[in-house]
Amino acid sequence: MRVWLCMGLFLFLVASVQAGRRVPVVVCPSLENSTRFQELSDRVARIEKQTGDLVQLLDHRLSTSSELEGKIAELRSEVAEVKVQLQILVKAFIALLAVLLLLILLIFLRLRKPPRGGSIRL
Repeated sequence: MRVWLCMGLFLFLVASVQAGRRVPVVVCPSLENSTRFQELSDRVARIEKQTGDLVQLLDHRLSTSSELEGKIAELRSEVAEVKVQLQILVKAFIALLAVLLLLILLIFLRLRKPPRGGSIRL
């Protein structure tokens, strides 16, 4: 009879824990001095601690993740600004090269032109 009572109590406790309720530990007299019961209690306590640690770690990672997302968005906007400035600089450099090439061309054409009113000496 004691075995059935302990088994029923154990099943009740398991069902309560699976349902998410916090149940005070009630110990059967036959299991009270059992080393197996102590091992299981220690294991449950260790699992609860590890679960709590994991929840804290996940909370920390989520907050870190949202901070990183903010920094990434900030960096993306800075990169977009730098791209625009770089495009402006490249266009200005190309325009400067074009003007320089035009000046060189004008100087070269000016030098090839014979002087006015004079003859070319060879």
